[in-house]
Amino acid sequence: MLNGKPMPIQGTGKQTRSMTFVDDAIELLRMVMERPQSSLQPINIGNDDERSVEDIARTLAAVTSTEFNPAYESAREGDPQRRKPDLTLARGYGWAPRRRSRKACASLGGGFRRNVLHSPDLALPAHF
Repeated sequence: MLNGKPMPIQGTGKQTRSMTFVDDAIELLRMVMERPQSSLQPINIGNDDERSVEDIARTLAAVTSTEFNPAYESAREGDPQRRKPDLTLARGYGWAPRRRSRKACASLGGGFRRNVLHSPDLALPAHF
């Protein structure tokens, strides 16, 4: 992507994902750890801002100021078509994700430009 090569997208790009900003995940983890628990149960950490893989790739291209040039590849075996967590238990803690996928991608892109693209000590992997 950043080296002018096409961005690989496995499958059609229509499958969905729900991206989670790490600060949101940490906030929920802290809330769960700080509350007394009578029993342990799994709690989904995530975001209900569901986007297609292609939309996420387009957003990443936009925030890194690169052309969206996808290379569609075969889908991975068993790759789910939809990933959107049930956040019912997390919301029971008074928690909700604060950052939408686009904002998280924009933050990621800005940090990537500042910390990786302009660092002479870091080399980009071939797929970038």
